[in-house]
Amino acid sequence: MKSVQKSNRGSHQAACGKPLHLVLIAALSLTLTGNPALAETAEVKKPQMGFKSAASNEERRAVFGFTKLILDDLSDTGFKVGANAGENSIWLYIYGVNDSAIWPKVAERLAEEKKKQGWRTIYIQFFEKEVWEDLGNGNSRRGEERLLKAFLLE
Repeated sequence: MKSVQKSNRGSHQAACGKPLHLVLIAALSLTLTGNPALAETAEVKKPQMGFKSAASNEERRAVFGFTKLILDDLSDTGFKVGANAGENSIWLYIYGVNDSAIWPKVAERLAEEKKKQGWRTIYIQFFEKEVWEDLGNGNSRRGEERLLKAFLLE
């Protein structure tokens, strides 16, 4: 079986049937990041969170605390961290860390600890700032927040 084949249209395909240029781009992305868990794409697909449980809540607290320690070490700006968790994944919401050089460092350190601890999938979202809209009646709601970058640690 050949690893590269020519399709009917004249373009080359990898053995998996995907166009060769897409396979090479994906391979280059993995090579450049050095870590397949952190390979970046244009858009990171949000994982399913799943139902909440006591175990997922304990893990959420551990990931939340570790993330705050990482950011205390790497960032000197005011930041806020939020987290939700279910049986399938943990979602981290990080606000106010606008230095793009810090984002992959946070993801790498979380990926290392995730591997050590055996944590479930972690979906990290960096937002410019937390936005709340005043409804004028003593209530407020979350406004539109600008997502800066997302990482998926599987």
